[in-house]
Amino acid sequence: FKQSDHKPVCALLEVSVNTELEPLLQFETEIYTWKKGDSLTVKIILNHQAALSSWDWVGLVETNWTDVNTSYLTYQYVPSGKDIVTFPWDYHPGGNKTLQIVLQSSRYSAPLAVADVNCIV
Repeated sequence: FKQSDHKPVCALLEVSVNTELEPLLQFETEIYTWKKGDSLTVKIILNHQAALSSWDWVGLVETNWTDVNTSYLTYQYVPSGKDIVTFPWDYHPGGNKTLQIVLQSSRYSAPLAVADVNCIV
């Protein structure tokens, strides 16, 4: 057994976040209501610097998700040239519960927008 010659290292970092930045994109509202028997249509609001790809998708997930790529219940690709995604009526979970929609960016390989969905019967 050898003793290491490396000394313990610690650091104190100060991080600041610019809260003045406008998000690249967001959903039209923070909370959607989805009634059983109806389709759910979500609108994506883009700032002037953002663009959607036809490989971007909106996933419907439980509220405790950690990785949208493995946690989605269902998803819809963003139609090319459009800023609206529709989930058909038969994708409704069938009961009263809260889910979330997450916009997954193919360009950034990351979720860029999240909104709650109150599912009601």
